[in-house]
Amino acid sequence: MYITRLRAIDIAISAINQLPDSNENRQAVERLLNIKNDCKAITWTKESVRQALDEWAKSHGRNPTVTDLVEPNMPKAVTIQKLFDMKASAFLNTYYTTEKRKPQSSRYSVRSREEWITDFISQYNSIRPVSAKEYNVKRDNDSPTWLTVARYLGVATWKELLEVTGVKKTSSENVSHFTVEHTSPAYEKISRLLEKR
Repeated sequence: MYITRLRAIDIAISAINQLPDSNENRQAVERLLNIKNDCKAITWTKESVRQALDEWAKSHGRNPTVTDLVEPNMPKAVTIQKLFDMKASAFLNTYYTTEKRKPQSSRYSVRSREEWITDFISQYNSIRPVSAKEYNVKRDNDSPTWLTVARYLGVATWKELLEVTGVKKTSSENVSHFTVEHTSPAYEKISRLLEKR
């Protein structure tokens, strides 16, 4: 059995009336009655949907979006879909288009490729980071992260960024192997055992 909004409000009011009388319960009942009065049972037609949307647009100074359809006295998305045989978002995009906001331009978007590379090299050389994480932590506050630089230069990894900008890796990044010498007796004993194998 489907319960309408109005019936759900009546059930809630009845349940609250069964509770002990208190100021809070009286206020809850009063609020629910106000909501019930706002929930007019509207039989929507194509004309009444358009009229409600037009009135909403006029009072708000912009066309409604799908999220605005949840407001009282507005046709619901399901209603629009049933009446116009199209999703509410498609209906609104077709008949109640909204202006798309232009993306805000970034302070970085006016730089040339050469400026990106020059700025990164300068920052890199002043930090001498061992890793991408260290670069981000130690960079100047007004300098972009390495990911931002990489995105504008069309690469995805730290290694690619280093290659594109031509910066030298720090000495620890160039090391291919380490040699460790020990003079402890335990190490010498293990070394001799390994050499016998």
